[in-house]
Formats: sequence, C-alpha cells, structure tokens
Amino acid sequence: MSVYLQYGPGDLHGIPYRLDPFQQRFLDRLYVFDGDRRVVRRALLGVAKGDAKTELAAAIAWFEFAGPCLITDGTPHPRIDPDIPIGAASSFI
Repeated sequence: MSVYLQYGPGDLHGIPYRLDPFQQRFLDRLYVFDGDRRVVRRALLGVAKGDAKTELAAAIAWFEFAGPCLITDGTPHPRIDPDIPIGAASSFI
C-alpha cells in the first residue's frame, strides 16, 4: 500500500503511508466476511486531529476502487462498478 499512498500536508508529508495499530484493528473488523457477505455494512471512526483521518479514508477508497473487496465462493474479486461514498466533517469550536 505504501508504494501508492503518502501522507498529506503536515509533519509526515510525503512519507509512505503506514497504518497505525488502531487503524489496522479498525480495518480488520471492517472487512470481516460471513461467507460471501461483509458483516459490517457501515462504520464510523472518530479520532483526534492529527491521526491521519484523510490518509485512512484515501486508503479505504483506493482499496474499494482498485482492490479485491468482494468475496465470491471464498475468493476475492475486484468490484465491477464501485460505489464509493465519502464524507468528511470539520468543526471549529
């Protein structure tokens, strides 16, 4: 993954992207399959400023678009026509 994804503006700008342990645990639970169906259909992750939310969202979008994210007969396959909704929010308090 780090070949294609890099950190955006900030202290790590331009360095190849690596998942933090909490991000890896989140993705491990997000991509659990029961046969051919994903167990989790929607997820929300709230983390503090500076925890690479944008990079994680980009990694998930990249995987959903280009990666083998469908399981058929126990074998991973790419999506034929991906539908990738993405949302972000920012608040200034």
